[in-house]
Amino acid sequence: MSGIARSRTYSGIYWVHNDSGDRARIFPIRQDGSVVIPPFVSRRDTSSRPEDPALVYEGIQVGGAVNIDWEDIAIDGDTLYIADTGNNANTRRDLAVYVLKEPNPETTLQTPILKRIPIAYPDQKAFPGDEWHFDCEAIFVFQGKLYFLTKHRAPRQPNTPEPSTKLYRLDYRTHRPREYAHADRLASRFGGLGHRCCDVARRARLGGALPSPATGDLAVRTPRARRPIPLSRQGASHPH
Repeated sequence: MSGIARSRTYSGIYWVHNDSGDRARIFPIRQDGSVVIPPFVSRRDTSSRPEDPALVYEGIQVGGAVNIDWEDIAIDGDTLYIADTGNNANTRRDLAVYVLKEPNPETTLQTPILKRIPIAYPDQKAFPGDEWHFDCEAIFVFQGKLYFLTKHRAPRQPNTPEPSTKLYRLDYRTHRPREYAHADRLASRFGGLGHRCCDVARRARLGGALPSPATGDLAVRTPRARRPIPLSRQGASHPH
């Protein structure tokens, strides 16, 4: 499992997906980890009873999408965002976010995407460059905007992490939808959120992020622990 997001529409449902190497599909699971399988689909079991392969549940196929390197999933209302933003070698020019309406886990075997948003970092000029700082492995939604946290590596050393991160925001209203906004530009508008994320990442590598509307914190998942970061509740300074 690579990413997880809690449904706001279906009680007790979480959406998960696999990393690179799998097909373009998502799975609905419960809090105990059991998979939600539509009642009309045969369930896998350990008996010797032969099963019709056409009736074995294989998740919900996402039509119009390709899993090159899916890293995370986020939700806003009834909209799912799947981040095909894995970029270990910092060479990809086909990064994207898939947007889709949340399907009914009890009745759906295939769902189409609403759109594919191509993604480019405004500060990446070479593929790869001297800085390997353009691998996003965590996304989250805050105040209606989609945010990205990057995982950094030593140049030309994919297995050597650097303890730092950058925060980007996807601005749908801009005239350059292929670009993120850079974390330094966000810091003055969002109470230093970008700098707080960077401060946490100096001590641990990032693997996922989830904002809490109740506490105003951003829970950042690392290989060892979750680290809360206070989020600003500033609401009057949205860029246009």
